[in-house]
Amino acid sequence: MQLTDKVIAITGAGQGLGRAMAVYLANRGADIAIIDLNPEQMAETLAQVEETGRKGAIFSCNVADEQQVEETFSAIPRQLGSLDGLINNAGISQLSLLEQTTESEIKGIISTNTIAPMQLTQALLPILLKQSSAQIINIGSTFGSIGFPGYSTYCASKFGLRGVSQALARELADTHVPVKYLS
Repeated sequence: MQLTDKVIAITGAGQGLGRAMAVYLANRGADIAIIDLNPEQMAETLAQVEETGRKGAIFSCNVADEQQVEETFSAIPRQLGSLDGLINNAGISQLSLLEQTTESEIKGIISTNTIAPMQLTQALLPILLKQSSAQIINIGSTFGSIGFPGYSTYCASKFGLRGVSQALARELADTHVPVKYLS
């Protein structure tokens, strides 16, 4: 995908891998929608994106909150002009045996790591399908392929994301919107 003047939305872009992807893509000509919960971290990512000479915009959003997601993704094209790609990177992990994991923790991990990327993708597909080229990338984990002790819920969430990614890639095979699962 040619990145010059494309707008890429990255969830979990305030730090770590999300920030690294934002800067990498900006260095290749993309403008970046920085989506995260931490204002200070997003500001640091924005500064690094702008150092590349590209535009960026900050969107404070809990990807597990439908209303925040709707508001965020309606604002991105208004602020950056379009939307050409989505990288579902936001995620949470927790080391705990399943018997010691609370119902709330299970729901939070599954909601953030599996349900939110599905809902974001579903909401953005009409926009992405209108673009001349677009892409969806779901950031997974090795734990989406192997069950690892102490990470039952996290593994389940990433197994689910991997399955959704594979199915959606087949659903969109006849379009110009490829779907990738990276782990």
